[in-house]
Amino acid sequence: EGSDLRANTSFVMVLNANPHGRQKVEGGEYCTRTNENDVDLNRNYGFHWKAEKANEMEVGVGAEAGKTMEPFSSGSGPFSEPETRIVARLLKEAQPTLFLDVHS
Repeated sequence: EGSDLRANTSFVMVLNANPHGRQKVEGGEYCTRTNENDVDLNRNYGFHWKAEKANEMEVGVGAEAGKTMEPFSSGSGPFSEPETRIVARLLKEAQPTLFLDVHS
């Protein structure tokens, strides 16, 4: 069973989708999600994309009902950043049946 799974399964791994952000974290800026353009890459994908709205009461991705959101930059539009376009293209090409995302 295990050998059959290995023979019929392929894996695609992206070890670091935000090298600039990782460099900032390794330099001591913890919990950094932004790239070199100061765009929060977690909020730059097309699903539920929303422009920055500081101090607005909002319900949705990355927000809690009834709480003020912290300011963030989601970019000029969905997939405006090269990092998210690369991941989107990879997903389109690979068409995975399972997707696992690990944040460190």
